[in-house]
Formats: sequence, structure tokens, C-alpha cells
Amino acid sequence: MLSTVGSWVILVTIAGIAIYCTTMFVRYRGSDSWSVTSGKIESYDKVTYVSTAAGTCFTNVRYSFS
Repeated sequence: MLSTVGSWVILVTIAGIAIYCTTMFVRYRGSDSWSVTSGKIESYDKVTYVSTAAGTCFTNVRYSFS
């Protein structure tokens, strides 16, 4: 019984890692070729932190460029 549960846990973990890696690949593919331009930050909101081990934070930035 334990080997069946253990193999399912390993299978689900590997599937989760594969889905995460695929998502990151699709999300950031080609982002190194984005053009760089000058602009001006108009305003920004207070940073909101999410209590996770990764220390993720969010904010809104308003900017203008030409």
C-alpha cells in the first residue's frame, strides 16, 4: 500500500514540476528580445507583499513613453 501511495506522490510531483516549467517557458519565451525605450514613471502604488517563502510582491506603475 505504501509503495502505491508513494508512487502516486512522486508522479503528481513530477507532473506539477513539468506543468510549472512549461508555463514558465511559454510565459517568458522571447522576453529577452523586447525593445528598450526611454520613458517617464508618472506614479506608482504602495507595494503589496504576499506572505510566501518566495517573497512575492505586486504594485501598479503608470508610465509614459514615446
